[in-house]
Amino acid sequence: MTLRMILPAICIFMAESILCGQEPIRSLRETKLNKESLASVKYAPDGKSIYVGSGSPFAKGRLHILDPSTLEVRAKYPSTLISRIAISPAGDLIATTDCLGLASLFSTVSGKLVHEYEQVHRGGAELTGVSFAPDGKSLVTGGIDNLLVIWGVETRTHRHTVKLSEPDHGCHDVFAITSTSDAVYARSEIRTVVKIDLATGKILDQAKPQTKETDNHIIVGLALSPDDRTLALAFHDKAYSYKRDKPIYKSPIVLVDAKTLKPRLTLGTHQYMGARYLKFTADGKFLISAGMDDSYCCIWDIEAGKLAATWRVMKPIPKSKYFFQLYGMDVSPDGRRLVTISQEGMIDLWDISKVTAAKDK
Repeated sequence: MTLRMILPAICIFMAESILCGQEPIRSLRETKLNKESLASVKYAPDGKSIYVGSGSPFAKGRLHILDPSTLEVRAKYPSTLISRIAISPAGDLIATTDCLGLASLFSTVSGKLVHEYEQVHRGGAELTGVSFAPDGKSLVTGGIDNLLVIWGVETRTHRHTVKLSEPDHGCHDVFAITSTSDAVYARSEIRTVVKIDLATGKILDQAKPQTKETDNHIIVGLALSPDDRTLALAFHDKAYSYKRDKPIYKSPIVLVDAKTLKPRLTLGTHQYMGARYLKFTADGKFLISAGMDDSYCCIWDIEAGKLAATWRVMKPIPKSKYFFQLYGMDVSPDGRRLVTISQEGMIDLWDISKVTAAKDK
């Protein structure tokens, strides 16, 4: 075993000493919400509410508004069969996507349907990504039909459609909009990052930001720093044999210069199966990565360029060596809390302030 193979294990062992084995500070089981699968979770822009979308092929979807401190259910509204949700910057609208290829807008106050966009995505194509532009004027959706669609929020119209890759690759929610609302970065052809003009829908730039650690890997997660300077990419070697009882260290987290699309730094490797979800804290000092299949969350210190903490957020499936899947996560605007939803039907609230607030002490 080489030193290069040993170092990731040492880093993970040291990081786990901070949050390893910690329990959530609050939990809520989905049966208290509705008998549906949890699909997506988001904090309100002001951090005063948590929104959860749920849905099932056997039941109508619902939108739930929770207290961010107690997870008490404040309100719940009927909705479409939800796949993903996004909250507008003003906090007055919820955008939802579904498994039929439709995107809709709902009021956060009344829960009533405000607008249902026309069918542009392929019928029956699940939309697994949705995001508002920071100025609130545009909405972007992506799905398994490999289309990135740009919508007008105020005009309620379809503006542009961008084909990202060949069929079956799926753009999912692997995209991020700049803070200036002028461009969107997205994954295309599983190894390529493209920059798209939000106003025209034209591709401005594209590149394959590969490193020696990511040779033949695919991009499974993408996030943009608050200052628009850095892209965080989560890679995974899809050809590597996965063994749940042994870390494989084949899922690097790479920081990329957003202007040149060239790799700057490999932070390290996410545990096991790779990071399906990525999110920067609002101050840009930390990056949170979470794996859908491996049940791990990692916190990366951007300035130090290393792993700061890691822990398992999902429980093992009874009488099995496998763990429940992570279906979504989000970070509070103040960077002190992490909320997760699981295949098990649990909504968990985690205190991460010991890590994210460490530099302010």
